[in-house]
Amino acid sequence: MTICLRLTGCRKDAARKPFTGLLNDSQAKSIFQEQLGKLLGSHVCDAHPEAAWNDIRKTVETAVISASKVNQKVREQHWISAASIALIDARKLIPPGSEHSEERSQLKRKLTRSLSNDHEQWWVAKSREMEKAAAIGNNRQLFRLVTENGIRKPTVSETLSEKDGHIIHSQFRRLHRWAEHFRDQFNWPSATLRFPTIPSQPEWQVNVGTPSLYEVEKAIGNLKRGRAAGPDRFTPEILRMVIQY
Repeated sequence: MTICLRLTGCRKDAARKPFTGLLNDSQAKSIFQEQLGKLLGSHVCDAHPEAAWNDIRKTVETAVISASKVNQKVREQHWISAASIALIDARKLIPPGSEHSEERSQLKRKLTRSLSNDHEQWWVAKSREMEKAAAIGNNRQLFRLVTENGIRKPTVSETLSEKDGHIIHSQFRRLHRWAEHFRDQFNWPSATLRFPTIPSQPEWQVNVGTPSLYEVEKAIGNLKRGRAAGPDRFTPEILRMVIQY
């Protein structure tokens, strides 16, 4: 049974193209047929043609969504084989818990080996396609393969310009411009240390000679009244304030 959907306002090829691409994958096609059989088998025929068609349209859309989930997984990593996808699905079905750790580890090791083998096989196939395109002189296909499997976007801009802003087109001049750039960056003149100028301060006039008679009499008087400072230079008044608090 072949079903073709045409949406209002869309071209026939544009509407059919995604659906045809979906059925190119064998696993997605199998899931689509299985879901379609289940949904149509449980469908109750409606006497009204428009209502019956709406039910069939919804059934087909549901089956397409179910199959597109698998196809989307394949498109995201198109080098993954069906065996690796089966291991991924099996690992997801393992219930959580430490008692299933061994089973989960075994599946992980199998999946790692399977993905590594898939990736290697995919690159081998792509390299053979590039060699074949180069051998027969198909530059269009070779360019498409290189752009599809190469770096999507350059990480460094390849546009170089002179100091005055003119773009450099010569590869020889580009190399010399890079050399000039790094030469300017790494050949800055050495910085000279300039210490701040500190103005000179006038010297304090401190008498360090023999104490006078007045200074001796004052010190003796403080000792009599108990106000002389001790070896720690704290006067009794300061110590009494500390004791009060």
